[in-house]
Amino acid sequence: MRLYSYEKLLWTCSRLLKVLSVCPSNKPEIVQAGGMQALSRHLGHRSTRLVHNILHTLRNLSDMATKQDHLDDLLRQLIVLLASNDVTTVTCTAGVLCNLTCNNAKNKTIVCQLHGVQVHMYIQTLHLYI
Repeated sequence: MRLYSYEKLLWTCSRLLKVLSVCPSNKPEIVQAGGMQALSRHLGHRSTRLVHNILHTLRNLSDMATKQDHLDDLLRQLIVLLASNDVTTVTCTAGVLCNLTCNNAKNKTIVCQLHGVQVHMYIQTLHLYI
């Protein structure tokens, strides 16, 4: 997934990773192999089905990635995705952020510095009126 941009190939790979990421014994292997970083490279893709699969996979893996370093870019992308109009995107994004900031002071600090709390509160306010 790191090298390709062909949507159907990326979507198929993300579907496979989504299935594999459910198994507790696969999670650490995928995370240690750089799965979080590889998946995050495609969060800005225009294909909604691809982004949804990636977010579901990241949510599945994120509880194992709380001690991972170099997730700053991923956290930045997730905060941007919180402002999406798509309910699935916002729900999965919030789940990933919740897991990545749980028991991780560094990730919490990064999210705060990137105004993640303000974005989250703004989104909550918007959804009250829908």
